[in-house]
Amino acid sequence: MLFKDFAQILYNNCAGTDSQYQYFLLLFDSIMRDPSTKEELAQEKNDKYNPFDSLQQDTIERLFRGGNLNVKKLRVVYQKRDTNKFAKYIQQFDEDTQLNIEKDIKNHLPQFNSEEGDIGYACADLFVAILHDQIDDEPIIKDTKDKINNADELSKSFYYDPRDNKIHIDNTIIELPPQLLPPEGIADEEGFYIAQLLNAYAEALGSSKITIDDVPSLKRKYRDNFEEQRINYYSAIRIDRILRESFANPDIEMKTWKSETYDYISDTLRDEYDNGFKRLVEVLKTVIHCKTTSVVDQCERLIGPKERKGVCHLLEIDWTDDYE
Repeated sequence: MLFKDFAQILYNNCAGTDSQYQYFLLLFDSIMRDPSTKEELAQEKNDKYNPFDSLQQDTIERLFRGGNLNVKKLRVVYQKRDTNKFAKYIQQFDEDTQLNIEKDIKNHLPQFNSEEGDIGYACADLFVAILHDQIDDEPIIKDTKDKINNADELSKSFYYDPRDNKIHIDNTIIELPPQLLPPEGIADEEGFYIAQLLNAYAEALGSSKITIDDVPSLKRKYRDNFEEQRINYYSAIRIDRILRESFANPDIEMKTWKSETYDYISDTLRDEYDNGFKRLVEVLKTVIHCKTTSVVDQCERLIGPKERKGVCHLLEIDWTDDYE
């Protein structure tokens, strides 16, 4: 399927009042992960993170209608692809819109979404495949059928090399997204675990309530803990992203990682503590020794203390519960 056909289908169903120029940029913004390094954040501030932002409107309109996309720019997008982000973009639309998208794509690609059952991720995978075809690279993960099905398929040569930020499986190389940095402001999806942290600090300090605005005035140990937990959370989110991009059953692997982590920390979690902050500290001390049967735990060097601590926040633990 050609990019112009994919873009036109989504434009017809999702663009609303956006022009082709605006929607072209939105599509690439939606498939690219959020900026996470200082350099990328600076690029975003200067409207240079999306490599197509620098083009004139008439040029982009020609590209939308089928002009040749610059391979160098496409490589930048491909290297920073985020299927989870694009899937969420599609999932925000109502069911009728998603069904219309599926119907229109199937007119070009009859096998589209035949077994996936999730139009968001199916569109994301298709967009990535279109990008890959344009840049004609050696495949990292060609499509859903080529993703690793489960840990049993892995050889003993399965490891993460932090020097090149890639997973190596025999002759296959999987390029990974870089470490995610917490955004300056609190993202909506951080709401629950942030609230539990603040409750834990309040209980330790004998305060009725602590808000985000109070954090800068807290004692250093609480300020440092807050910043560290945000880093830990985004480290775990990165692992979820890796699973979605590299494995055919990401939800199963993620569920295994989370549930077995909970099993490991549950006794420590239910111990008696003077306050929720002490419970948090003891659980995080315990979890760094955890090993699960999830595929991410079987990849040498991929999971470290930050990721193990971060998954606790994905479990939505109430640190101030007395667990009686």
